[in-house]
Amino acid sequence: MVAQVPDPDPIETTKLGTEVRQSLSLIGMTALTLLASIGIGILAGQIG
Repeated sequence: MVAQVPDPDPIETTKLGTEVRQSLSLIGMTALTLLASIGIGILAGQIG
């Protein structure tokens, strides 16, 4: 006899997907901010 695993709650799955997207978006914005800061630093170093 095979035990059937109930499907995960669709609301929970959607909520998890939203949280993952928000986390990736936050990581992406942090990376862009870091790159922009490095770029400004390099420019300022060459000008100064």
